[in-house]
Amino acid sequence: MESLNASRTLLLLDTCHSGSAVSPLKDYRGMKALRLLARAVGTHVLAATDRTQDAVELGSLGHGVFTYALLEGLKGKADTLPADGRVSAREIIRYVETQVPHLSHEYADYAQYPTGYSRGADFSIATGKKR
Repeated sequence: MESLNASRTLLLLDTCHSGSAVSPLKDYRGMKALRLLARAVGTHVLAATDRTQDAVELGSLGHGVFTYALLEGLKGKADTLPADGRVSAREIIRYVETQVPHLSHEYADYAQYPTGYSRGADFSIATGKKR
């Protein structure tokens, strides 16, 4: 990612045990690694699970619960603070982190917990109708 030379980065990981990629970013050594990883104005990472979990895939939703929540959020459901017709990186992370445990429990009787990390400026990733 360092070679991308991007000013804004949103990395989405929809795999089992994907929280393993986020956990190091939350500790002291990870902070140094993140500074080296991204010289970006805004860097946001969202993993489908914590580091020990499997990602729930459900035919009834047409996607896994992570992808389902992500797509619903991008359609505008994540546009909350402020409700301005745009979905930001932080809004989608908050929305997915809230919805995935609920959806995984409702549809699969399993609690899946996404892992998110944000650093730097927030930025819009989707637009829609202003609420």
